[in-house]
Amino acid sequence: MNQKIGDLGIEALEAVPWGTHICQFYETKRDLIEILVSYFKDGLKNNQYCLWVVSEPLVEKDAKEAMKKAVPNFDLYLETAQMEIIPLNEFYVRGGSFDMESALNDWILKLDRASARGYDGVRISFNSNVHGQKSRRDITDNESMIQGIIGKNRIQVICTYPLEKCGSSEVIDIVSQHQLALVRREGLWKSVENTMCIQMLEELKESELRYKRLVLGLPDIVWSRSTKRGIIFVSDRVEEILGCSPDYLYRHPHLWTTSIHPDDQNRVSRAIRDFEAGKDLDVEYRIKDCSGNWMWFHDRSIGKRQEAEEMIIEGISTDITKRKLAEQKLRESKENLAEAQKVAHVGSWEWNMIEDKLSWSDEAYRQFGLMPDEITPDYATFESFIHPEDLEYVSRRIELAKAGKKPYSVEARMIRKDGTEWIMHAHGTVHRDKDGRAVKFIGTTQDITERKQAEKKLRESEEKYRQLFSTVPDSIILFDAETKGFIDVNDACVDLYGHSKEEFMKIRLTDITAEPEETLIAIGETLDKKLIRIPIRYHKKKDTKEFPVEISASSFIFNDRPVVCGVIRDITERKKEEKRLRESELQLQEQKLALEQKNIALKEIIAQVEAEKRKISDTIMTNVDIIIRPILKKLRANKSIAKYADLIEHHMDGLVSSYGGFITRKTFRLSPREIEICNLVKSGLSSKDISHLLNISFRTVEKHRENIRHKLALSNKEINLTSYLREV
Repeated sequence: MNQKIGDLGIEALEAVPWGTHICQFYETKRDLIEILVSYFKDGLKNNQYCLWVVSEPLVEKDAKEAMKKAVPNFDLYLETAQMEIIPLNEFYVRGGSFDMESALNDWILKLDRASARGYDGVRISFNSNVHGQKSRRDITDNESMIQGIIGKNRIQVICTYPLEKCGSSEVIDIVSQHQLALVRREGLWKSVENTMCIQMLEELKESELRYKRLVLGLPDIVWSRSTKRGIIFVSDRVEEILGCSPDYLYRHPHLWTTSIHPDDQNRVSRAIRDFEAGKDLDVEYRIKDCSGNWMWFHDRSIGKRQEAEEMIIEGISTDITKRKLAEQKLRESKENLAEAQKVAHVGSWEWNMIEDKLSWSDEAYRQFGLMPDEITPDYATFESFIHPEDLEYVSRRIELAKAGKKPYSVEARMIRKDGTEWIMHAHGTVHRDKDGRAVKFIGTTQDITERKQAEKKLRESEEKYRQLFSTVPDSIILFDAETKGFIDVNDACVDLYGHSKEEFMKIRLTDITAEPEETLIAIGETLDKKLIRIPIRYHKKKDTKEFPVEISASSFIFNDRPVVCGVIRDITERKKEEKRLRESELQLQEQKLALEQKNIALKEIIAQVEAEKRKISDTIMTNVDIIIRPILKKLRANKSIAKYADLIEHHMDGLVSSYGGFITRKTFRLSPREIEICNLVKSGLSSKDISHLLNISFRTVEKHRENIRHKLALSNKEINLTSYLREV
């Protein structure tokens, strides 16, 4: 039985003899497809009978679709029965459990039939669920029976086991009953003998447990994407942020790419091409969530690997929708700008390129290690803070933006006033005058040093994981969900609460919360997977001072104990800024109301002034017409002084012309006598008074009044002539 069966079609396995008993530890349905499709494809190619007994998570439909994609004319193999794909519930299930003895007897019959039909051997695969094992004894007995049969025949068997359901003791028992084991390490499938595999799997499970714990605690989405197959892994945080479950994205692996905003598709495609050429992936874009809303994401790569003809990209997606909205508000008003910068830790700047004057927001001053308004910056000041090795790059990008050849978006190392180094992420827009000349440069700067450090640490091993846990700016706690005792805390947590790590290990979660009852309820909801984020909770420091926090929480099982991981963010400053903003808005409303009231009072004063003015003008005109004009008329009777009377009347008309303007404009229609009578009527004199004053008959006055009404278009109208003349 030492005859080789040739290449199994699995890259991790070389040619092995008939009767080799192999186990595969898998995590996802895709893991099963990667190994077993190649395994059976090679068997069909080498004229061997193939039997695949399937159960969850890979059902019959999934298995057939995967084989059809890999094997041309696959339906012919099913029709000729060279390959069978059989669900568990149709294959030797008795009394609700799998009958291994009957299955083994059937294998011998299938081997005999396969030989009679000219096939060179038999390939079989079972999921561990098929074995029906319920104890370590079941594992040992069933796998021993399998080895006893296949070791004497031309049969090859791969038994598959879900890694997450196997404890250390089960792993040892499973591996001990197989000659070879297939495990994934560093993204690649490897075959190891049983003695090496036990240690490797234990290390792998511990490493993956730590990785999952970190992924669940992060507020961002961690993902893996194939350049051909689309999404192959995404963390649970995606459901909270996008509203789509990981399983939904696995069923629609290209949904993420097709949901990107059409205006951003080219930018994302260029970023991926640059990444494949060796650059880091760093791109911002809009994506539609499962509710149809547009969100902003910032993608960064944390690793890549080449597998066959595809590249696997691993990265982090950060929801920056709030930051983008904050940036939009920054452009709208200075008040919103200051608030948004506090929330997003984004500084802003404006460069007047004509006068070479540079203005920074308070946050920008702090980013450069300066107090607000400590200096009056210009472009040379900005250049002095750029790391010497990045100066040429930043200057070139600014010149390209000024020339309109490329948008200004850079990441560069900067040096603060005290000599410390930080990494700047800057965006800017050039404004031009009507001639197209660049006159103003406006943009934002963000300190992304901590984010870059976090990305670097995420790509590292256990030691790098520990460094990330220790240096992340938010407080991270791990505690036993039952005892509420702390398991671990990071340095940020120590700084925030004032307890040392040793002191944390001696206290419980209820000792740092100001709301113990609500906290206990939240722990229960977290364990039930109902709560993964708490917008606000009040905690207390070592000195008992209470402060508001924002919490992201997740739970998992570690060493058979329920453990909760909490990421805690101090939002004291943000709450203060929100309060100040509300107070500022209230003050503005009060000022607006006061101004409105002042406007009303001013209008009333103006109306009174106008009324008084009209009253004065009427008085002046009346006095002139009643008193002065009759005197002047009598003076004209004396021919020696008549010319002086005319001169006086001429100058008097100039003085009062502004008061009687309307009537004088009508002189081309009224005679001098009619104008004289109009002014007397306007002053309030009756027809009788006018007849005595002018020494004419009452009838003559009435006739003049009738002609005046006719020329002023008042005939047959119920309009008082005196009121009309006063209004005009």
